[in-house]
Amino acid sequence: MPMDYEREKVIAVSFQSVNDPFLTKLFEDEYEYFGEKDEYVDDLVHLEDDENDIGGSNYVYDPTIEWNLMEPKVGEKYQKFSQLKNCLINYVVAHGYPLRFEKLESTRLVARCGRETDKKNWIASHLVKEIVFNPSIKLKELKELIRTKFNITLSISTCNRAKHKVMVMIEGKASDHCARIWDYAAEIQRSNPGSTVKVGVNLNSDGKHYFHRFYVCFHALKTGWIVGCRSVIGLDGCFLKGQVKGQLLTAIGRDANNQVYPICWGVVDIENKQNWKWFLDLLSEDVGVQEGGGLTVISDQHKGLLEVVKEVLPNAEHRQCVRHIYTNFKKSYKGEELKAIDVGAYQYLMSHNQSSWSHAYFCQACEAFENGISENFNAMIVDARKRPLLTMLEMIRLSVMERVSFMYNLKQTWEAPICPAIIKKLETFGEHYRSWFVIPSGRGVFEASPSTAHVDYGNYQEFLDFISPWFSSKRFKESYATFLQPMNGSNLCLITPYEKPLPPMFRRMPGRHRRHTMNMKKHASEKGDNGSRKRIVKCNNCQEFGHNKNSCKNPTKEPEPKPKKKIGRPSMEKIEGTSVTPRI
Repeated sequence: MPMDYEREKVIAVSFQSVNDPFLTKLFEDEYEYFGEKDEYVDDLVHLEDDENDIGGSNYVYDPTIEWNLMEPKVGEKYQKFSQLKNCLINYVVAHGYPLRFEKLESTRLVARCGRETDKKNWIASHLVKEIVFNPSIKLKELKELIRTKFNITLSISTCNRAKHKVMVMIEGKASDHCARIWDYAAEIQRSNPGSTVKVGVNLNSDGKHYFHRFYVCFHALKTGWIVGCRSVIGLDGCFLKGQVKGQLLTAIGRDANNQVYPICWGVVDIENKQNWKWFLDLLSEDVGVQEGGGLTVISDQHKGLLEVVKEVLPNAEHRQCVRHIYTNFKKSYKGEELKAIDVGAYQYLMSHNQSSWSHAYFCQACEAFENGISENFNAMIVDARKRPLLTMLEMIRLSVMERVSFMYNLKQTWEAPICPAIIKKLETFGEHYRSWFVIPSGRGVFEASPSTAHVDYGNYQEFLDFISPWFSSKRFKESYATFLQPMNGSNLCLITPYEKPLPPMFRRMPGRHRRHTMNMKKHASEKGDNGSRKRIVKCNNCQEFGHNKNSCKNPTKEPEPKPKKKIGRPSMEKIEGTSVTPRI
């Protein structure tokens, strides 16, 4: 299926560029964040000679030396409990000894040679910088890095827990992000006047507020869409993969070059009718398309979304993504090709509104029949969707802000009055029609062949005059003429007086758990297509396998008699050379 939009390079903001003291807690001292290494100041520790010291020693632990040079000594003094623990672990790892903590309390610590423990925290404390500057490192690569650097071998699950601990420590906990969502919304409104920001919270029965949903539409984006983009909006939702599970709802437009133009986005706990209505009410008010007059909406077949579009935008032309219809169609009617007549297939297609998927019913706003433009945007922000709430929102904002500036500067290099993607499409059409020839009819009228089209060249007009102004370079420039304004960091944000919401309560996501799915695939040889155990059917009429007696057309055959079972205890027979004695 050909694409009806221009695929572009991902202009994404790297994790390092979101260098905010709240969003990325980077420390010069890599152990400080884990509470396992403190700044060593001689003035803070003043030890005098004490004859009662163990062994008469006055050793003081120095946390600034290299980890592989640390060695616990009898009589050595530590400022805090975690320093002793850290010193022991560093020593045994450097020398290849196993260590097991029998007692790990605030007042005593007992360690013996044995199975290794607490590997997760130790690995996390030593690989902070590596994971910070390469957060997408694969677990196999992390395992190999640990083996090379520390000469120890860990399981994939231990590496996963260590990486997760580092990311939580660096990015902050979900509760920290949700607690500052009001401050983030206030900063957007201060720095970008005219933007729409909405925060939704739920008041639980315990009297506490929990984060529910978030919506943002920057003034620059909605202004650019109104003045420079066609009245086409793609709606879609994608899953979040960070600490807080939920959905990211997006509204994506098309610029004059037929590329992605983000309009607004929102975070909700679940993709349902209620949240889609809340999202579309705000969207229609921002872009001024009340009741959807002259608007074309493209979406998937989400039941709640289909109902909401009819309710909020009753006058809009609502198209359904043909890719989703085709996928569902294949599930119901499998086969390499359909037969000449298939009543079931016909009824399936007719059950969907023909105006939502057939070109014959489309208006002139856009020829698109699939929502690939929204899927393209979801792919552009796939890394951001793995981050906590505020980090994700900031990565999306910075990515869009950088993209708007990039597109505006790109327009300055264009000389043609039409966007490059449209010119490329015209050149493709020209290659197809190059083999045509015309037969003159007189007075500037020709007949084109092999087509039967009627061509009139009487006025010799320029073909660019017949291209819609929505594809002009001027409209493209107007779309990106308004820029997103920069925002202050978390340390300069206004502290709002609202109650800090907690993260949403845990909710099991819809769908079968991946572990169950993998188990079903693993035992596919033992199960049928529908996941049930295979049963071999035997006919009671002809005694053959593969059918039952209701559909049997074979002659009746008597079943073979089953061997009779001997009744009573087996007799003890004497075998030559041996004797069998029954057990008592």
